[in-house]
Amino acid sequence: MGNYDLKMYPPKTFGEKLDYWIGNRPKYYRVSETGRMHGYNSSEVDLVWFEKFIQHYVHGGDEKVYHMMGVFGSKMFCKRHRFPHTIFFSGETVHTGKLLLEYDYYCLDRVDLSMTFDRVEAPNYLRFPQWIMWLFEPVLDKNYISNRVKEINEAKSTGKEEVIIICNHDGHKTRAPICDSLSDILSITYGGRWRNTTRDLWDKYNDDKIRYLHEFKFNICPENRNVKDYVTEKVFESFAGGTIPIYYGSNNEPEPGIVNPDAVLFWDLEHPENNEQVKSRIKELNESETSRQAFLSQVKLLPHTVDYVYDTLCELKKRLEEI
Repeated sequence: MGNYDLKMYPPKTFGEKLDYWIGNRPKYYRVSETGRMHGYNSSEVDLVWFEKFIQHYVHGGDEKVYHMMGVFGSKMFCKRHRFPHTIFFSGETVHTGKLLLEYDYYCLDRVDLSMTFDRVEAPNYLRFPQWIMWLFEPVLDKNYISNRVKEINEAKSTGKEEVIIICNHDGHKTRAPICDSLSDILSITYGGRWRNTTRDLWDKYNDDKIRYLHEFKFNICPENRNVKDYVTEKVFESFAGGTIPIYYGSNNEPEPGIVNPDAVLFWDLEHPENNEQVKSRIKELNESETSRQAFLSQVKLLPHTVDYVYDTLCELKKRLEEI
C-alpha cells in the first residue's frame, strides 16, 4: 500500500489559504507516485485499487488526473473546491452518523462521478459496492472473475477453532449482543482490537485476515449499521476464508442474487426471540463435522456474481474515460 504519500493540501490562492486556516481542508490528502490520483479524505486502500484499475484499463490520455473525494473529513472541502475529473466514493453508509450524514446526497452536484453502495438514479452515479474491491483485484477479465468466484465457492476452513470476531470497535452495538448470546455455547476468539484476546492475526498471519479466518468454523461478522443495501466485505471475507458467517445487516438480505442466503446464518437484533433457532443451528454445526461440511458445500456466491462484477467494472471503465 506504499503508493501514496500523505501530504497537506497546498493552498495557493487567498481563498484557499483562508479555507485552510479556518479548517475547510481535507483531513487526509494523498497523491500517487504517478500523479494520476489525488485523494481528499479518502482511504489509501480505495485509492490504490482505483489507480491500478486506471493504469491498466482506462484510456483517454495519461495526462488526465483524477481527484477522489471521500467521507473521512468535513464535506466543506468538497463544497469549496472543484477539480477536473472528480470522483466521490464511499464504502460506508452516508445515512447515519453526524459526519457521514454531511454526504447524504453523494456530492452529486459537485463531482463528475459518484459511487456508493446505494441504488440511485442519476446520470453521474454508479453503484459500486466496496466488497468488489475487497474480493477482486482490479482486473477486467471475465475468466479471472469466474475463477475467483469458483475459488471462493470451494473454500472450506480447517475448523481447528470454533468462532472468531475481528473488529476495531462496537460503537453501534451490533457485535456485543451476538457475542454475549453465543458465549455459552461457543469459545469466542476476539482477534481484532475490540475485546482483544490474541495477537495471532498480526504475529502469525501478518494481518492476512482471510488466512486467519481459514482456521475457524464460524465468523461473527455483523455490519456496523443495519441499512438497506449496505453490505461491506464482512460476509464475503467469511466465504473466502471458508468459514460460516454469522451475519447481521442490510435487513438480513445482503446482495440479493449475489449472496446465497442459505450459506449464511442470520442474527436478528430487532427480534432477539428469533435467535434461539439460530443458536440451535450453530450448536449443531459446531458439534457435527458432517453437518458443517454439508453446510460449507453449498454455493456461496450465486452464478449471477460473475456477470455482475464484470459488467460493473466495464461500466466503471466507461465512466472514467468519459469524465
